[in-house]
Amino acid sequence: MSVEPISGIYRTDANPMWVNTIYNQMGYGADSTIWDKGRHLNGDRRALVGTDWAFTIFVGNSVSDADGLFSDNWSAYSYQGGPFAVLTYDNGSWGISRMNEVMRHEASHVFYALDEYASSVCTCTESSGYVHYRNTNCNELCSMNVACVMRDTSNVVCNSTRGMIGWWDFDSDNWPDPVDIPPETALAAYGPDPTTDTVLIYTGTGTIQALTNQNIYHYRCDMNVLNVGNVQWRVDSGPWSVATPVDGVYNGKSEAYTFTTGSLGGGTHLIETRTIDSSGQADPTPAQDYVTVILGPPAVPSGLMGTPMTAQKVDAAATQIDLSWDGTSCPSSNFMLIWGWGGRSQPTPAAPTGLAARSAPCLPPEATRGRPLLTPASIPRE
Repeated sequence: MSVEPISGIYRTDANPMWVNTIYNQMGYGADSTIWDKGRHLNGDRRALVGTDWAFTIFVGNSVSDADGLFSDNWSAYSYQGGPFAVLTYDNGSWGISRMNEVMRHEASHVFYALDEYASSVCTCTESSGYVHYRNTNCNELCSMNVACVMRDTSNVVCNSTRGMIGWWDFDSDNWPDPVDIPPETALAAYGPDPTTDTVLIYTGTGTIQALTNQNIYHYRCDMNVLNVGNVQWRVDSGPWSVATPVDGVYNGKSEAYTFTTGSLGGGTHLIETRTIDSSGQADPTPAQDYVTVILGPPAVPSGLMGTPMTAQKVDAAATQIDLSWDGTSCPSSNFMLIWGWGGRSQPTPAAPTGLAARSAPCLPPEATRGRPLLTPASIPRE
């Protein structure tokens, strides 16, 4: 390496050239800045090992250095939000045996925790982290005054630090603040509705939501580390059952699902679905669909809804019959008028007349010309 990390003249907090050189030797020289290189490397490692987060630790060899410090008298530092932390092997006066303590402090900075010791010039009003949590344990007579990994040699992660790194549950509902947002569920309405089907197939989508990132440092991507755990369904407030993921497994931020109901009775039914995330948090407002199942032969022109069709004699001899039905439920023109006697022994009636005025809304053009669609002989009889 062309630059010696320990004795070099390059300050640790001013884009250290030796870190940049390591990134270049690892194949990230095409990226513009040290930050771009670091994020690129971290992203590759995260994808390779399947973690939610990744950052890099650089350790300078200070075994032969008298004080175990960099040339500007620092032994460890990191940046708010990363992408890396830097330490010496000796950790200054702390020694190699306490590297875990030093690293715990620096890693907290990577996840946006602020210093809480007085010489850091912290304040009680400054905030940091995904949910913009205040530095309430700053050693300046703030609302907290406890030992903490960001304040002294303690290994305790106090509530102030927990809030900034995203481990705190401010409203005490058992969900850490950054993921304290339930998933959402979409359910496609069944059609046609009403339906004569008694076994219904449904589809929909369950989706993980993300809180708005309130961090004031660096990038503010809205994110949620949770995935869809499963989607459940039920009929008429009955027990929940697990729907089938369309791709075969629930493991993503958005999952298509499907399920098939059992045989439903006649009447209107409530179908509900809800998404459960990978931590068990459920959608509190399940998706709903009301569907009406019609059983038996239809009693109305549409076969599904509306006022039943009626037949009225126009004259005493019934040479004319006036038909009427619900035009709202029967707006189509692809319906047939089947007419004739109830038994084969009856004479063939004359073709109906006057259909154009009385029944055009639900009859095809042939019927409006006064010609029967089915002859009496072709009508099934008991």
